[in-house]
Amino acid sequence: MDVTGILGPPALALLDEGGRVLRSTEAFDRHHAERRLDLDAVPELRAVLSGQAASADVTIGGERFSVEPVDGGGLRRLLLSEAGARSGGAASNAPPAVDPLVLLRDELAQSPALAWLKDLEGRYTYVNPRFVEELKTSEETVVGHGEEELPPLQTVDGPRVKLGQESSPEPRQLEYTVPAYEGRTSFAALRFVVLDAEGKSAGVCGVAAPLDSAQLAREEAGRLMRLQRWCRMDADAVRLELLAEWGVAPGEADASSPASEPPPAAPESPSHPAPPSPAPPPASDVPIVLPSDLGERWETCVQQLLAEAGRWLAELDRARAAVEQAQGEANAARAELEQLRAERDELQRALEAERERGLAVVQALGQVRARIADLDSTVDQALTVEVPAT
Repeated sequence: MDVTGILGPPALALLDEGGRVLRSTEAFDRHHAERRLDLDAVPELRAVLSGQAASADVTIGGERFSVEPVDGGGLRRLLLSEAGARSGGAASNAPPAVDPLVLLRDELAQSPALAWLKDLEGRYTYVNPRFVEELKTSEETVVGHGEEELPPLQTVDGPRVKLGQESSPEPRQLEYTVPAYEGRTSFAALRFVVLDAEGKSAGVCGVAAPLDSAQLAREEAGRLMRLQRWCRMDADAVRLELLAEWGVAPGEADASSPASEPPPAAPESPSHPAPPSPAPPPASDVPIVLPSDLGERWETCVQQLLAEAGRWLAELDRARAAVEQAQGEANAARAELEQLRAERDELQRALEAERERGLAVVQALGQVRARIADLDSTVDQALTVEVPAT
C-alpha cells in the first residue's frame, strides 16, 4: 500500500476555471497559503482546463504536482495531486510502510486540543504539548503511570476518577464530560481505540478541550479517527473518498465540451422534398451506458455508510454506558437501603430486648419489696413479745 507519509492524504487541491482553490487538504495548505493560482503563469494548467491536454505535470511552490480534469457537477475543474501520490493498486493489501502509532503521535503533537495515548492497561504512553501546557505537568511525570498513580489535576480524567465518575465497564470509545475540580475548568473529552499496523487494538487515544470549546474536541477526534482510517487505506481509495466529499468525480465534465451542432438541412423544393427523418429506435433498443467509475463511486458510498454506522455504534455505546452507570447507581442505592433496613430491624430487636429486661427488673424489684415487707412484719412481731418476769 502506498501510504501518504502522514496520517492524512497527500497534498490535493481542487481549482475552478479561474485558478481559485475551492477545496484542499491539510498537506497542501501547510505549504501553499495562497488561495488562487495564476493560470497564465502556469500554462499547463490552462491547457488542461481548456481540453488541449489530457493531463500535465507542473511545479508550484517548489513541489511537483500532477494536473488532471475532474467533473464538478457538469463543470470542468482541475485537480492538483502531489506527484507520486497515486498508487497502482497492486499492493492494496500490504501493511503500512510506517507504523500508524508513530504517525498518530506526529499528528497529536500538532493538535490544538489536549491529547494523549494510553496502552490497553490504562497507562499513559504519550501526552502532547498542549496537554503539558494546559495541565502544568510534564511528559516524564505522566508517561508510564495510570490515573490512580497521578495527582488529579495533572491529567484530564483525574477529577473524574477521584470523584468516582469513571466506571470499569465503560466502552473504550466514548464522549464524556470531566467536571470542574479545585478551581480547574470542566472539560469535554472523547476517546477512541487506536489500531496498530496489523489492525489490532493497541491502545486508546483521548482528546479534550475546555467545555466551552467542546466542538474543537469533537472535530479533532473526528479528524484523527478519519486520518487513522486513511492510514490503512490505499492512496487511490483516500483520493476517491475526498473527491466524493468535495462533490467531484474523476474524468472530464460532459458539459465542458460544446455539443456538436447538426449540419444545416438542404433547402426543400417542390420537386425534390426532403427525405423523412428516420424514426428513433425503440426504447428497448437504446443501449444503457453506465459510467466507468460506477464501482469506485459505489465503494466510496459504502465507506461513507460504514463511517456513519461507526458513529451510530459509538452513540449506542455511549447510551449503553449511561444505562449501565444508572443501573450501577440504582443497585448501590438499593444495597444502601437494604443495609438501612437491616440496621433498623437490629435496633428494633435490641429495643425489645431492653424492654423485656426492664420488665424483669421491675418484677424483681416487686419481689424485693414484698420480701422487705415480710421482714418488717417479722421484726414488729418480735418486738411485741412480752418477756416473762423472773
